[in-house]
Order: sequence, then C-alpha cells, then structure tokens
Amino acid sequence: MEKSLFKRLDEFPRISTKDYGKLRDLGDLLMELQGAREEGYLTGLTYLDTARGIGPIVEKLPQGLQEKWLSVGSRFKEDNNGYFPPFDYFADFICQEARRRNDPSFILLCASSNGLKLDLGWVLIGDVCLGNAHKPAVSTFKTSVLENGRPSILKPCEGFVKLTEDMSHGREQKNKPHKASLEALGLQVFNETESDNKPAPSIEDTIFLEIMDQDMYIDTSNNWVAPLPFRVPRQRLSNNREQVFTRFTSPEKTLRRKTEMRDQFLEFMKKMFDNRHAEVAPLLEENEECWYLPTFGVYHPQKPGSIRVVFDSSAKYFGTSLNGVLLSGPDLNNSLIGVLIRFRKEQVAVIADIQQMFHCFLVRRDHRNYLRFLWYRDNDMSKDVIDYRMRVHVFGNSPSPSVAIYGLRKAIHEVLAVEVAELIQDELDLKLDAIKFFCDSKVVLGYIHNQTKRFYVYVHNRNQTWKYDPRLKHADLSTQEKNPIILPKNSHVSLLLVRQYHEEVKHQGRHFTEGALRAAGFWVLHQLYYDPDMERKKMAQKWLTQAQALPQAWQFCWALLAPDKLAEIQFFGASTLHAKISRHWGDLPDEQHQTLRVQLLAHISHFSSGPKMVLTRLCVALSSLALHTMPHAWPQAVADMVAVFRPEKAAATAASSEEATSHSHCLALLELLTVLPEEFQSSRLPQARRAQLREALAGQWAVVCPLLRQLLQGQESPSQVKEKVLRCLSSWVGLDVPLGESQELVQDCFAALADPELFETAVETLVTAISQPDCQRYTDALVNLMPLVLGLHDQLKAAAQQGDMETSHGICRIAVALGETHSRTLLDQVDHWQGFLALVNMILFCTGIPGHYPVNETTSSLTLTFWYTLQDDILSYEEEKQAVYLQVYRPVYFQLVDVLLHKAHYPAQEEYAAWAADDKEEFRVYRVDISDTLMYVYEMLGAELLSNLYDRLGRLLMDTEQPAEWSDTEALLFGFQSIAETIDVNYSDVIPGLIALIPRINISNVMLADTVMYTIGSLAEWLADHPVMLGTVLPMVLQGLVKAELSVSTVSTLKRICRECCHDLAPYAHDIMAVSQDVLVKEIHKSSQCMWLMQALGFLLCSLPEEQILGSLHSLISPHAQRLDTLGQLEPNPSDKVSILRILGMLSSLFTTLDIHRQDEYSDRGAQARAPPARVTPNPVVVALQQVLPLIQTVASKWLRDSEVVEAVCGVFEKSARTLLLDFAPVVPQLSAMLGQLYRTFPQASALDLTRQMVCIFAGEKDHFPPINSLIELVTSTTLTIFQQGPRDHPDIAESFMQLHAQALKRKPDSYLSDHIDVKALFYCGILSLKFPETPTVKAASFFFTVLVPHCGDSPTIGQVLHRDGKLLVHTILEAVGGGSPCCLMEHFSEVLFCLNRHCPPLLTQWLKEGLQSPHFPSAQVSTEQKDTFSQQLLREQTSKRRVKEIVKEFSLLCRGLQ
Repeated sequence: MEKSLFKRLDEFPRISTKDYGKLRDLGDLLMELQGAREEGYLTGLTYLDTARGIGPIVEKLPQGLQEKWLSVGSRFKEDNNGYFPPFDYFADFICQEARRRNDPSFILLCASSNGLKLDLGWVLIGDVCLGNAHKPAVSTFKTSVLENGRPSILKPCEGFVKLTEDMSHGREQKNKPHKASLEALGLQVFNETESDNKPAPSIEDTIFLEIMDQDMYIDTSNNWVAPLPFRVPRQRLSNNREQVFTRFTSPEKTLRRKTEMRDQFLEFMKKMFDNRHAEVAPLLEENEECWYLPTFGVYHPQKPGSIRVVFDSSAKYFGTSLNGVLLSGPDLNNSLIGVLIRFRKEQVAVIADIQQMFHCFLVRRDHRNYLRFLWYRDNDMSKDVIDYRMRVHVFGNSPSPSVAIYGLRKAIHEVLAVEVAELIQDELDLKLDAIKFFCDSKVVLGYIHNQTKRFYVYVHNRNQTWKYDPRLKHADLSTQEKNPIILPKNSHVSLLLVRQYHEEVKHQGRHFTEGALRAAGFWVLHQLYYDPDMERKKMAQKWLTQAQALPQAWQFCWALLAPDKLAEIQFFGASTLHAKISRHWGDLPDEQHQTLRVQLLAHISHFSSGPKMVLTRLCVALSSLALHTMPHAWPQAVADMVAVFRPEKAAATAASSEEATSHSHCLALLELLTVLPEEFQSSRLPQARRAQLREALAGQWAVVCPLLRQLLQGQESPSQVKEKVLRCLSSWVGLDVPLGESQELVQDCFAALADPELFETAVETLVTAISQPDCQRYTDALVNLMPLVLGLHDQLKAAAQQGDMETSHGICRIAVALGETHSRTLLDQVDHWQGFLALVNMILFCTGIPGHYPVNETTSSLTLTFWYTLQDDILSYEEEKQAVYLQVYRPVYFQLVDVLLHKAHYPAQEEYAAWAADDKEEFRVYRVDISDTLMYVYEMLGAELLSNLYDRLGRLLMDTEQPAEWSDTEALLFGFQSIAETIDVNYSDVIPGLIALIPRINISNVMLADTVMYTIGSLAEWLADHPVMLGTVLPMVLQGLVKAELSVSTVSTLKRICRECCHDLAPYAHDIMAVSQDVLVKEIHKSSQCMWLMQALGFLLCSLPEEQILGSLHSLISPHAQRLDTLGQLEPNPSDKVSILRILGMLSSLFTTLDIHRQDEYSDRGAQARAPPARVTPNPVVVALQQVLPLIQTVASKWLRDSEVVEAVCGVFEKSARTLLLDFAPVVPQLSAMLGQLYRTFPQASALDLTRQMVCIFAGEKDHFPPINSLIELVTSTTLTIFQQGPRDHPDIAESFMQLHAQALKRKPDSYLSDHIDVKALFYCGILSLKFPETPTVKAASFFFTVLVPHCGDSPTIGQVLHRDGKLLVHTILEAVGGGSPCCLMEHFSEVLFCLNRHCPPLLTQWLKEGLQSPHFPSAQVSTEQKDTFSQQLLREQTSKRRVKEIVKEFSLLCRGLQ
C-alpha cells in the first residue's frame, strides 16, 4: 500500500498554470496520504515530513504556487524555531489553494481548461465522449470493440452506462404473438401456465447463455473449451501484478513457518501442474491486458488434512476486480429441497459427483491471461517466483459454477449415469427391476422433457463426439504439426511463406520446403482465429502484421476479400487495406487513387448485407481514404457516397430482392457516415491539416443533415435504420456542426423517444448534441429545445410512479444536460425565465424521485452537479442582477434542502439490514455527495438555512407528545454536519443552541449516534473559539468512546477536538486520559482506532505543563510497556505478533503528535512564536524513549527475521526523530548500535530508511554524527555483499540503499573522501538498480546519480570512478531507453543524462558516440540518422530539464516503434 501511494504521487503529472482541476486532484491525493499516515501502519510515509519528501511534490506545482509555498514555508520555519513544516501543514496549504482556485466565483476569470473536477464531479467544457469512445492520447493502432459491436481505434468510454430492456439482443423473439392472439389478450391474461411461478432470466443471464451457446466448443484434444463471459461494455483491467506480488509474500511466510500446510499446498499445486490445469505464462506484449489472481489456501472443516487453493477473483485493484467485469451467469441448479424430496421416491439411491468439476472445462486461450498467478518455478520454494496462468476455469471466479453446470449439457452426463448403472449391475451381479435417474441441471432436464427434440437423438449425436478418439492425438508429433495453420493456396501470403522457408532449407526441394512449413505450423489462415495455441497465434499475428507493411499487400488484400473466403479471412483483408491506406498512403501513386476509391465503394456495396465486421472495416478504410483526399482531390466525398448508395429506396419490409438490397445499402451508407467523423477524430494529423479537414467535413453537413432527417421521419424506415441515424448524428455532433443547421433534426430525436426500441439510443444522441459547448452560440435553438424537454415531464412522472428506472434515468439525463451545460445562457434569456424555472423544477423532481438510492432508484445522483452549476452562475452576476435571480431561485433551493435531507434518510433498520454490502457503500457515497451539495447550498442561503434546520430540530426534540423517529433526527443532524465546517467561527446565533440540544438526543441507535459524533467533530474548529461549550459535548464523546460500535466516529471526533482545542482542554484532561487509558487497556477498539486515540492523546499531552507531561506519559505507556516486556520474553508466535505490532503502532502514533514545542504556538497564537528557553531538564519524550528502548531492542532481537515487526520498531524511532529533531540526540548512539546489529544479522529496508532519517537531521551536528557515520559504513558493507550475491530479490533494500547514499552525499559529501566507503562499488550498485523493473528503485538510483555526478570535480575519487565507468552508466541508460525498461521510467533516466550533460559534456559526447554507433543498438527500430539527431538534440540542451525529458521520451517511442 505504501509503495502504491508513493507510486501515485510520483506519477502525478506536473500542474500547469491554469490547471486548477489537477490541483484539486493533488489535494485529494495528499489528504489520502495524510489519512494513511495518521493510521500509523505505513511508517514509510513519515519521509513526507522532510524537505526531501515534500520537494518533489512542490516541483509539480505551478511556478506561482512554488513561490507562495516558499514564502509560507519560510514563515513557518521562522515561527517554529527553524523546524521544517510537517506534511499535514503542506497538505492543508495545497487543499486551501485548490479550494480558492476552484471557487466557482472566480473560475471564469482564471480557468481555461477543457474540464474541471469539483467536489460534485466533472464539469465538461470542451471535448466529450464521441460515440461512447475517447480519442487516445498516443495512437497505437489498437482496436477496441464498441458496445454496438463495431471495432474502432478509439478507446471505449469506461464511464458509459447502457441500460436496456431488449431481451432479444438482436434476435427475433420466437414467441412474439400474432395479431389474432393480440385480440384475445384480454381473455388469456388470467390463464395459468407452468412458468407462472418461475423467475424469468435476467438480461445478464440471457447474455451469458448466448455467449456459452456461441463460444463453447470441443477442441482437437476432445476437451470442452469455454470463454470467460465478460460484461459488455466493461472497464479495462489494469496490470495488478505488483499488488498480487505484495499479497504473495504474506502466505509465503505462513507456508515457510507451517511445514504441514506447506507440504499440502505444494502437493495441490503439483497435481494441478501434472494435470496441465496450469501452465507457465508467456511474456506479455506491451500494453496487453491481463489480470493476476491472488491465491490462498482453505481447509474444509470436515477435511482438515486436505487443502484447496482458491483464486481470489474478487480482489480489487483501483476499484476493479475480475469478478466485477464477468457475468455470474444464471443458477442452473434445482433447489436443494427438490433434490432431497426425490431421494424419498425410491428405495436405493446412488450419489455421484464430478471431481474438480470446474477443472473439466478449459479456458479459451485468448482469455487465459486474465487468470495469471504467481508461484515458484518448478513448484520449488527455493527457486524464484514466476508467472503462471490457469488453463481451466477456477474456483473463485463467479461464473465458474454456471459455466460448469451449463457444460454438463454438452458433456451429457446422462450418458455417464447410464454407464455407472451398468457398472453397478456388473459388480453386484444383480438384476435390478428399475433404475431412475435424477439430474440437478435444469438445462439437461429441459432436453429430457422436450417432445420436439427426442432425447435419444440428442444423446446419440453427442455420444459420437464424446467417444471419438482420433489416432492423431497419440501420434509422436509436435503440437504445431498436429494443428497447422492453413493458408489459402493462391494467396500472396502463402507465396511469401513458401519463399521464406524455401530459403531456410537451402533450396533442397519441394518436399523439404513443405516439411518446414508444416513443422512451423502453417497450413490454414482461418486457424489464426481458432487455434488454441496462443504462442502460434501470436507468431502468426506478428508475421501477418509485418506482411501488411509490404508493398505487395496492396494486391493480396483484394484476394483475401474474395466472396468464397471465410469471414475471418475477409476481415483480415479489410484490415490490411485500412492499414495500408492509413499508414502507407504515400506508397500509392496518385493515378491509382481513383481506382482504389471505386474498388472500395464496390466492395462496400457487396458486403452491405454482411458480414458486419468486414463491412465496418471497409467503411473505416474508405473513411481514411476520404480524409487523405479531401478537400482537393475528392471535394464532394460525402455527396458522392450518398449518390452511390441511394438510400431513398429503403423500405421497412423488403418485398423484393431489389428492396432488400436497397435497405442494406442504406445501412451501409449510415455505417460509412458514422465511421467518417470517428476516423477523423482518431487520426494523427498536423494541426493545420486537422483544421482544414474539420472545415471540409462541416461543409458536408448540409448533405448529411437532410438525409438523416428524411430517414428519421420516414414512416417506412425500420427501427434498425432509425437507430443507425441516431448514432450517425452523435458521431457528427462531435465535429461541432452548427446546432442552428441541425435544430430540426435534433427536435426529431424527441419523437424517437416514444419508440421503446429507440429510447436508449435517442437519449444518448440528445445528450451528446445538447452537451456540446458550441451550442451556446445558438441561443434560439436552445430556447426552442426547452419546451420539448419540458414536454417529457409527464412521461417522467409516470415512469417514476411505475418504477421504470430506465425511462426516468434517460429523461433526467436530457434535462440535466440542457440545464447544466447551458444554465448561464438560459439565465440570460430574461424573456423565457418561466421556461427555465420550469426546467429547474423538473430537475428538482428528478432529485427527489421516490425511492431509496441505489436500491429503488439511480436517477437522483445525476442532478447534484446541476445545483452547484446553477448556484455558481447566479452568484457570478453583479450584485443588482444577482438579487433578482436570488429572489426567484432561493425558494427552489430551500425546497432542494428538504429534498436532499429526505433522500439522505436511512431506510428502516430491517430494510437496511437486508441491503447488500455494495448497495450500502453506494448509499454512503451518495450521502457524501448530498453533504457536498448542502455545503454549496449554504453559500447561497447562508444563516437562514441554519436557522431553518435549527428550528426543525428543536421542534422535533422538544415534542413530548410524539417522540421523534431516529431517522428524522439523524437527517437533520446530517444537514448540520454537512455545513458545520464552513460556518464562520464568529457566528454564534444558532450553534450554541444546537450544542445545547445535542445532549437531549437518545443515541441508542448506532447510526444516529455516529452522526451525532461526526457533527460534534465538525464543530471542533468553532469550539476552539468558544471553549465554554466544550463541557457540554465532551461527556457525550467520552460516553461513546467506551462503545465498540461507535469506535470510528468517537475516536475521530475526540482526535479533532484534541487537535483544535487542546490549549483549552486542561480542565478535562484528567477525564479524557482516564477513559482513554481504560479503553486502551481493555482493547475495546481495533488497532487503527487505538492509533488514532494515541494521536489524540499526544495532542492533549502537548498542552500540559512540561513538568506534568512525564508523569502523564509514564502512566499512559506503562501498561503497554509491561505487556511488551512480557511478550519480549516469549518465543515468537503469530498471536503475540499481533499484540506487538499493536503496541509499537500505538507508540509510533503517540510520538507523532507529542511535540512539546507546540506549547509556544498555543501560548502565543497569532503572533510570532518565541524561541523555547534553554532546556534544563531532558525532553520528557526522550526520557520515555530511553525507558522503552531496551524493551524494543529485546523484541527486535527475538523477531529479527520478521520484516513487519522490524519495520514497526523502526517506525517508533523514525516518527520520534521527526518530531523531536535535534532533541533526539541522546538516543542516537544506542539506536545506531541496535540498528547496526539488526542489519548485520538480517538486512531490512526499514533500518536503512531510519538511518537516512537520522542523516537528514544530524548531518550538520559534528558531536552526534560519528555513530551515524559508523552505522552507514556498516550497512554499506553488508548491502554490498547482497549486491554481490544478486539483489534482484531485494528491490526494497536496493531502493532504500540508494536513497540513503543520495542523502548522505547531498548532506555530508566529505564522508566519501575516506577509504571506508567504496565509491566504485556504490557506482556499480547504482547501475544494477537502474535495471530493476520497479519504479521506486529506478527513481532512487537515478536520484543517487544526479547527486553523485556534480561532485566529480571536487572529489578525486568520484571523478576517477565516473571517468572509468561512466560509459557503462550511459550504455545502461540507452539500453533502458531503447526498450529495456517501461516508458514510465524515461523521466528518471533523462534526469541522469541531463546531469551528465551539465557537469561533464565532453565525456557524455564521447560515450554517446561510442554507444550509438553499434548497429541495432539500442533498438533495431531506429536508423543511424535518428540516433544522430537524438544525440545532437540531447547534447545541445543544458538548461531545460523539461526539454531533455521530451527528447528522451520521443527517442524511446521511436525505439519501440510507437512514433
């Protein structure tokens, strides 16, 4: 987790001057880091409290903010005796600046970015989704499949949600009633059928069954193969190997400790590998999608001697899990009751089971990379960990049960049952009177009882396949020879392959060439799409991709499009054609352009009736051709396309072949017109050329718009055509076509909303069209759209009343799109203010739509950002105009408050208890969004809102006749909590009354009690300015502190009070300490809450007189020190480890906030802090540390090989040192000795981090640095031994080692002048660390070199090493840039090159020349000219680090073939 947080921080982009949205994102990330630091587990985050830790973050800020932080941070140091600002102070600074710069009142003055992320979500000002896809930042020609099944090189929109009620999914409904039956509907509606009490399959279940019907098959080895049933659309899975590798270390330690469990685990894995259920995973292609599954072992209670390895498919990475993107499938089992009842029907029952049922079904090869996992090479725990992947469906995947049971239909286990019965009769030698078979699969039972398909025919047909065992299976041949790839006989691809292998066999004749071809696995092209061997498929794909780049591809692509070819071959031909046009257009002579266009149009006409994938690819190819030739060579491209396909002859039903052809031509034209703007958006074009093409395409809109309107209005146009029209309109809207010219067409889309088949597509089209910011130029068109949107209000009300979530959701999206995108424009239309007010009330109805979110409705959350936008626009007007708008809209906002508080109500406890965990989490997030909305509403309604809430709460609590419902009280308190932190501390009209009412609340209900505590916590800042009210609320907080169910809310509230009000807590300190000590000793709360509580007590102790701190501190930590002493005497065991980590974590948390220098800040608030007087007595914290240090040393010696315990031990001293700074000096000698002993015995990265912390603090202290210097020498010699043995298994140690020496070089460079530290060895360690794949390690090594290189002039030793071995350093960096390391690391390598160029340019010139002159280095993709250009550009730039990063990044892309 710690590495993940640092990685997110490192990868956060630099913020430009006007990008205030990213500034808010950075503030959110820093608050997340601060929360993780406060929990106390991630001790490495304490590094952020140093100048070195904050420095890289400051570098990401705009220049103005960097200068402001310099001023603010310097002022803090002056006010705090030279102490550097802690991380929480810096995080507050960033969040405060983000709030100011994202203040809606000033955004119009300073923001110019295309999108702005606010507390309520994103406000889109520029580009939005184009046909549910996004333009990629770097075009890699990667094809994605959109939700309509059409391939596109645009990236699908991950946030797109598609809701549908179409159960047919493109198929004709078989049971669709005829007209005659419709007339008798009233007579038949009450007829009873067998299916009346059976649940209908869900849409997802229907999709699952379709996937299984189409894609489950028997491979050549007679194994059943089933795909992973992915949702469509779905979120792309990120590579989570790093997370899984981290989780892998935990069970690894358990297995090494428990020998019996280890043996059983290894035996299970051995069986899995022996049965070929898993295989060594192949290397991943760059950016190839994959997923790693964490593994763990479970025992069945009745089988304690047998372990089952489970794959955790529910593990989430960045909010996504494998199960989250898979369809679970229907429940195909009969109920258990039915199974048990059938056992009573006969005298004797035989039960049969299928061993490892899930493993009987292979996973399709192209899906196996989603089932990757980590395990030891050759199942040997002494070897390294490598990647494996499952070949079969696994225990842990949500769809595995449905896949396996569904597979029984095709495996006909009834046949197996017959054979079992025969076997029993033979073994018992009995003649049975009757045998009956019962099956728990609904699918197979359906086949048994189906009178139209006799079961014996089904069994016979399947049995032939089941018993088929070809002799080829047992032949002593390679897999490639058994399953060759077939190539078309007369294909140019075949000719090239024959030539290649004819040369490889040295021209020995036809038979040798043919044998080489077959041995390589080439035979048929369509096997490229069906071959289960992924390695051969990848090899073929790579070769065919290279074939596409050949000049001959212009010819053989047409042969592959021949009518007699398979659809997959035709698709490859069309893809080749598109690749040639888009990437190799310059190879085609100008005189052939016209011929190519004619051929393409002819083939599109031929394929207009299918296959769909070939047609789409040909349309994309023609679109690419049009973009190359418009506007000069083909000025009327769109008009010519329309003329060719003549859509006016399309009819609803094709009565003749001519009409059917015309209908298919119409669909083909619409597909072509839809693809054309998408291809333009995705093409990599120079800016001038893009502007020229945009203007040319916009000029063609005059041809497209009437055509689309004609087809959409046509009574005879079928729904399929109308749907394509709507999608085509969405595509063209992305080109910013004038709304004024397409106003009538957009209005026609409202009529399509009445058609259930078109509703969803029409909604998407309208939202896309209305949301275009360019529409603001066409005020009249927007005003004309308002009545159409308002006309949907009645349909919206009816849908809400009927519980039709899809309809209400779609209409709400349209209303919000109009109101949110154009609120300022519509507000300015004073003559139409009533219409806009009606639209606002319509959106208010959507906000308050009946039902609990997200169980009963999902619409209300769409509206929340609108209320912020409207408020922002109103408050941005000048005062006089603002007053007029406030008079109109303030009543609406008061209604909004009532609606939001109603929506925030918890449901009844019984109902809420029945909710799923995901629904509860969504409701929690929804309430947070409501809270943010109320906070913004307060800016408009002000004190009147507080008075309103207070009056309602007072009436509710003071009514003695009718006791208040807890949920009503909770909702009102939730409203107060939402706005409490924004209340001016000088405001004192309502808050005292509120605090007086709080003790009257009965907190027996847990959810109400939580809200009470959070409300008190949100008032902590106000209480700091009104300390007289503390006595009212503190007893209530302490009362809740002893209840485990209120752990989080009470501890966090007490922490906020102690932090904000600690200088006024002296009268209550004794009570707080007494209750807290009792709670800690009894271990009422979890570890994380105990650490928060210790932090609160640290704030509290800071406010006490110094002479009282030591006594209070001693009484607080004594019970835990005694417990730690007892545990230190025992032999290590897992239960004791938990207690040790808990105690060490609490001590770390206490010392994090226990800073006695804080007293000066509190004693003289608002003025410059006075320097503390010369200390006569030792620091109480140091005294306490010296008392517990021997105990901690004993524990560390016992748990020396446990990295968690050692890390926790180092965390105690690291946090203490960060708080005490120079006062920590008395502990340094003893601590240095302990660290040296620990590290020499068993090296740990945490010991290096603590050493680096002490270097940062004491580098300038001559009296205290010698022990630290000795420690550096000791850990250096130990770590060098690790590097000599191979550091690959210790990336954390390599990272910390590089960081330590970088800091030591920076702060104490004279230490490297002696012979005690081998600089040459350090240099080689740095080079080895640069080759690591882990980003933090490479970053640390790069930082080490950027600190080392500048000393080459003032240190002879460093200069000699750099002269002798600098060439190796440059060679390593070039190798990494050329493709040896991920692209994300290029920034760090460029910093080293920049540093070398600044301090020793002649040497770098020589090293680059020698390194780049080698052929094919650093990559075969770059030419000599490109390498020379890179070298010249790099050597020329000695001032701009940003430019060097750009040069290195561009060269790296060239080396990888991506530029």
